[in-house]
Amino acid sequence: MKSRASNRWAKGNYSLTSSDSTALNAIAFNNAWESGDGVYIARMLLDTLVTESEPGLRIARPEDQQVTENGIFVYPNPTDNSFNIRIEGDEVYPMDVFVYDLMGRTVLRSEQISALQQYSLNGLRSGTYLYELRNSEGVVQRGKLLLNKN
Repeated sequence: MKSRASNRWAKGNYSLTSSDSTALNAIAFNNAWESGDGVYIARMLLDTLVTESEPGLRIARPEDQQVTENGIFVYPNPTDNSFNIRIEGDEVYPMDVFVYDLMGRTVLRSEQISALQQYSLNGLRSGTYLYELRNSEGVVQRGKLLLNKN
């Protein structure tokens, strides 16, 4: 039995499964030049998706993070200036860290060489960004990072 979370989007309600979210992320990370308008639509859906019924943004603390399948934690998310990546388990180092804007441009590229590192988002506007973590074995994790500068 799949767990379904009810979400609001635009002027209606719908249910988004984890496979829906995985599919949107997979499409959003494609090259728009080669893959067409579907990439922009997926990025727009990820950007406009409201997953919390409470108004305002909730800043997550490290202790609030749920255990991920591969032991990688990206927090706080949403953030106002910087974020941390904490890696637990048997991941292979070094790990490449990429942050993309919704147009697919790389706005941050760095290398994770230890279990905990902090990354600055100075110079970027508030909005939704996509992150990707890769090591020598390939893509380890992808996700959405919200930047909310007050």
